[in-house]
Amino acid sequence: MNYEELILGRQPILTRDGFTHGYELLFRNPGETSAVITDNTCATARVLVNMVQNFGLEKLLGGKDGFININENMLMQDILDVLPPEKLVFEIIENTVVSKALVERIKKYKEKGYRFALDDMFFSDEYMLMFAPLFPMVDYIKVDFALSEEKDIRYKTRELKKYPATLLAEKVETQESYLMALDVGFELFQGYYFARPNIVSKSSIEPSKISILKLLNLLGSDSSLDKIETEFKLQPEFSLKLLKLINSSSFFIRSEVRSIRHAISLLGRQQLQKWLIIMLYASKNKDSRRSPLLETVLLRARAMELLASRVYGEGSGIAGDAYFTGLISMLDVIFGISSSELMNSLNIEGNIKDAIEKREGRLGSLLRLIETSDDRSVAVNGDLLKQMKLSVNDVSEIKYASFEWVAEQQVLHGC
Repeated sequence: MNYEELILGRQPILTRDGFTHGYELLFRNPGETSAVITDNTCATARVLVNMVQNFGLEKLLGGKDGFININENMLMQDILDVLPPEKLVFEIIENTVVSKALVERIKKYKEKGYRFALDDMFFSDEYMLMFAPLFPMVDYIKVDFALSEEKDIRYKTRELKKYPATLLAEKVETQESYLMALDVGFELFQGYYFARPNIVSKSSIEPSKISILKLLNLLGSDSSLDKIETEFKLQPEFSLKLLKLINSSSFFIRSEVRSIRHAISLLGRQQLQKWLIIMLYASKNKDSRRSPLLETVLLRARAMELLASRVYGEGSGIAGDAYFTGLISMLDVIFGISSSELMNSLNIEGNIKDAIEKREGRLGSLLRLIETSDDRSVAVNGDLLKQMKLSVNDVSEIKYASFEWVAEQQVLHGC
């Protein structure tokens, strides 16, 4: 095994007020359903070193902490010293055997400034007994909400609060779990709930989302510029944001644009559609910079765009459709309707519709590949890699480039 055979995933870890505290970095083989860390200690160490030297932690993490799984084999060898303690948190996996020698080794790493977390903790007697010596030593304790009963989380968490470690709720899948974690006093949160929120009922769709849907519908149905301009004028907030966007330095407009009609003409329908969809994802949080959903979908869209260019060529014309497909692929969680209803509402037909509803066609294949490479609970599709003549390293490089691009967008546009 070597590092070219590993696929990278990245999952945000959030604070109580919705800011990104850090990311868990997930390395695994294509076709496998779990993290790769336990397969080969030396190979994993090479991946980590390669990540630091060749790709750069700053691009990957954007100044946040990176959480990485390790086992006792890695801890007991002198290989972690090459990694920067100020950037990384080492997660001690749940099947680690805690020996006296391991405790002493962790103490030495702690003296050098390295930080540790207990991963996938659940409240069994065996787990609690095995890891009790580490409770006072680690910086984070990650409680697995998928394996823990609510009564255990509510009552046994009290014991953990005696220690200095920050409590992190992981595998938070539902709003109910998130609210319980808040109530119990967890400080950090991780799970699909934040990247793939619960579908809300149609009756609870915010007025602002309905207005954006109307505008997207007009753009998708080739409505006249007059109708689009009129709808914008009925939404002063969107009109102001559109003017701010078009007058930003990104567009290099020589004179200030004051007319909505002029702004729409300069921006173009396709770019306007993309901007409105980004507003939808950002609206999940009052401050768009806090939205993990927005970050996730931008990463997906950019990765699909780069993959399309790599597989089908720059001049194939599919890259723009790939970006748009990635951008709208998670809109159903915003509106609380099925993908089919959403496509009909937006008047989207053809290849993009087939990709979203059925994961079919070239765009659907790109979407499936990105989805499986992002999700550690799903096997990466090796057949798609062969079909597209891609190596796993190609996918990893494209995902790194996407991380870098999203970080640049956040700096340039404050999103």
